[in-house]
Amino acid sequence: MRDIKLTTCAIPISIMIISLLFSYMIIGLSPGMEWIMAVQFFAILLIGLVAVYKKRKGKISTPFLVYLVGFSLFIGGRFIGALLGGSFTDSVFTFDFGYCYHLSQNDQLKLFIIVCLSLIATFWGYLSAGRKDTKFPYTSQRQKLSRNIRFFEVLTVILGVLYLWQTISSIQRVSALGYMTLYLDVTTYQARSELLVRALFESMVAITYGLHRQTGKLSKLTYAIFLLFILSNLLSILTGARGRFITVVLVTLMVLYRNRRFTPKTVVFICLGAFGLVTLTNYLTSITRFSTVGSSPLDGLVATLNGQGFTLMLFDLSTKVEPLDYPINAIIRLFIPGWQIVASFFDSSLKQEDLYLSQFLMNKFSPNEYAMGYGFGWSVLSDFYVIALGSKVVFLLLNFGLGRFLFRIEDGASKSLFGEGLFVVVSLSLF
Repeated sequence: MRDIKLTTCAIPISIMIISLLFSYMIIGLSPGMEWIMAVQFFAILLIGLVAVYKKRKGKISTPFLVYLVGFSLFIGGRFIGALLGGSFTDSVFTFDFGYCYHLSQNDQLKLFIIVCLSLIATFWGYLSAGRKDTKFPYTSQRQKLSRNIRFFEVLTVILGVLYLWQTISSIQRVSALGYMTLYLDVTTYQARSELLVRALFESMVAITYGLHRQTGKLSKLTYAIFLLFILSNLLSILTGARGRFITVVLVTLMVLYRNRRFTPKTVVFICLGAFGLVTLTNYLTSITRFSTVGSSPLDGLVATLNGQGFTLMLFDLSTKVEPLDYPINAIIRLFIPGWQIVASFFDSSLKQEDLYLSQFLMNKFSPNEYAMGYGFGWSVLSDFYVIALGSKVVFLLLNFGLGRFLFRIEDGASKSLFGEGLFVVVSLSLF
């Protein structure tokens, strides 16, 4: 057991840290070597993926893979774009939406190091986790579950139809009024009901999936539920919400191929498919006027990667605000999902920027664009920065805990209904 942990955890993590130190010294001593950042970033990803592949014995269709793909695209997208023909100087470390600034070389290196360390910490938490750590409530009453599953299926179909209707309505609002209409004032009845329907539907999808995994049955209603879920979320791309679209595609593939062992050749095809997905995303969002298609497929891909990789600089911007300066209700929402609905009942004067960290950031740095209906996104890294109160040590410990948490979910999912449901819910919430 000790030899296995040495191979799957200690050696890969040591290589990541040592190579990062070498890159830090080279970049610090040799100006103009910024391209090494991209090489180092993907070296960490490659080393980590190989270690995960060995630990999971080829079964890598997991929430952790969803997180890694999202991290690579939304945090590392600009690094890929630069290697494919972009410019490190002009694109990677420039914030150019409403509030504009460019990082100095020293600040570039600091951001690069903290991002790489966060990725290493997540790998460390995942690779060091053991099976004995995972305990979920166990469900063995399969016959009882079979009798109750029809009730959950019917209720979920009803919620799914409502959610699909809401998605279509959102597309119409965004086309007419702009992206920020996705974040309607939560004090309105319409906004509260939409949030509630979405939360209930996704929870019921997770429960239905868990029931199916526990009973081993898949009815026509279950197929209808998954179809409604996939269709509603794929249509969200027409509102400009790229992250949701990509996450749902990844989670759907993860569920379908959950127990399949992947060969290295399959992993290569998955990577190529990811690039195809990014290109498709760029094309679909161009229809909604939230993106542009380049003069060539490569230009379009680079433009999309630079746009998706905007989260790298968004994370940097979020660190320019003292954690305690963020609205208290928005911080509470990190710990209690749906808190914005509760808070609005007690204080009807609350605005979007009082309840959402991303909207507070947008209003603070780009008030004109915010008033015009534009908005920033957000990231897990920014959440961790706020929760850690700016402490880098606590920030890295939170990333370590995330890796450990994702492993426990994967390892314990098949052991209970609770674990199966959590498997889906967490996967949908990563990005």
